[in-house]
Amino acid sequence: MLKMSQVSTIREMWQNGYTITDISKAVNVDPKTVNKYRATDDFNKNVQSFVKTVRNSKIDLYKSEIIKMLEEETQWFHKQRYTAKRIYEILLKKYKDKDFSISYNTIARFVKNQRKELRRKDSVSEGGTLALVWNPGEAQCDFGEADYYDKNNTLIRGKYLLVSFPYSNRIIGVFMPGENCECVCQALQYIFERIERVPNSILFDNATGIGKRIGSTLKENEGFTRFKMHYGFIAKFANPYSGFEKGNVENAVGSFRRNEMVPPLKIDTDLYTFNFTTMLDLTFSYRLEEKHHLKKTPISELFKDDFKAMHYLPQKPFRVSKITTMSLNNVGSFIEGESHRYVLGPDYSGAKIIVEKTAWEIITYELSGKEIKTFKREYGQEHTDSHFLEAELKRIIKKTRAWDNSSVRMALCGTPLRDYIDTSDEVTRRKYLIALNKSTQKYGFGDTLTAFNVLMKDGHIPSEADLNMYCSRIQSFPVNASENSTGVNLSMFDQLIKR
Repeated sequence: MLKMSQVSTIREMWQNGYTITDISKAVNVDPKTVNKYRATDDFNKNVQSFVKTVRNSKIDLYKSEIIKMLEEETQWFHKQRYTAKRIYEILLKKYKDKDFSISYNTIARFVKNQRKELRRKDSVSEGGTLALVWNPGEAQCDFGEADYYDKNNTLIRGKYLLVSFPYSNRIIGVFMPGENCECVCQALQYIFERIERVPNSILFDNATGIGKRIGSTLKENEGFTRFKMHYGFIAKFANPYSGFEKGNVENAVGSFRRNEMVPPLKIDTDLYTFNFTTMLDLTFSYRLEEKHHLKKTPISELFKDDFKAMHYLPQKPFRVSKITTMSLNNVGSFIEGESHRYVLGPDYSGAKIIVEKTAWEIITYELSGKEIKTFKREYGQEHTDSHFLEAELKRIIKKTRAWDNSSVRMALCGTPLRDYIDTSDEVTRRKYLIALNKSTQKYGFGDTLTAFNVLMKDGHIPSEADLNMYCSRIQSFPVNASENSTGVNLSMFDQLIKR
């Protein structure tokens, strides 16, 4: 069939006196075609011109068999299904004695088209995909994964929670250590405080992290219900296998990752700090001045409607945590999740304690409410041990022979203090463990260890007075604050500080 521009050229040339032969050569078509369009007097387009004519094909004899195979495979593992090549081999083997002359390409085209038709029918049978309408102040929420480099240049797979506003297409998000209820609520709190508003409703994935779906019934996590009521938003949950219901945030998760996280981000701080120095602003300003693909209005302008529709933050902030009581075992430890052990030491052997879990920390209390120890909360499948070193250190003083297998010794790995204690006799060992314990109780284990490492750097064996002086200096005047930022030559004063 000729293009309309060619037909127009034929008719114009005929009207200008050209012969059929001249027109045929100029348009490069058969003279019969020129004569056909020269004589045409009806150029209406009708439905019949779009009706697909079904032609007979050699594959007609085998269509029903191929369709049956494709319907059967839907019950199998999705990675273990027919390929077009496998179907071709099966038919070739089965009908090799019956003049099977269909090419592989013919079967491949039919399989491709048939699979597309089956997917379309499945979609229709499930109700199809609705064109959803989103109002100002409504939000969607989902987790994404992305690699990043930490301060040691190690590539780590991190999780980030993204909130999108479908009305305006604006997004905002933060990195979190996991996907549990505490992480979801804490991430949302950071976001609410950053935008200084709370969405009217938030659409979540199928209850991941904040609830459990059993059949058609969804049971919210109690902590999430408290959080939701405190901030006054409505929580909605997408139906199972209905990703289109929160397609806005799913698209945003992928778009942000491809455009802002390639190559992977370099994060030199902890994730908590990175969120407030970089991530919140990076996501909230993403494509801010671009125009909405349908409304043709900048996202920044549309978000003003979102902002007006949302409500204010409550006066009192919400404490995002889960609080339970636990009984410790004979070594004073408990297990969180499946593989993370937190050890308080033998002083708490068999004790019952209060455990508060936040997104970032595990905080332990005595039943009286007195805080015992705050641990960094661990995530992942690999086993971890977190020790209350201060408490275990007090025990080692009384049982110095346990030093070789103690968690305190493990914590001192690679330090001159550990090497010195390892090679000391029992009296000297006890002396330095006592000094380490006294300083730890007063200044904390971290600052005490820093002081020992600095004072012993040149082989000097510090006295208890040296240790106290340096620890006091660390806490009153941080080490990094003593850098000579002015560049003034201070060498003339060196003689005053020589030993």
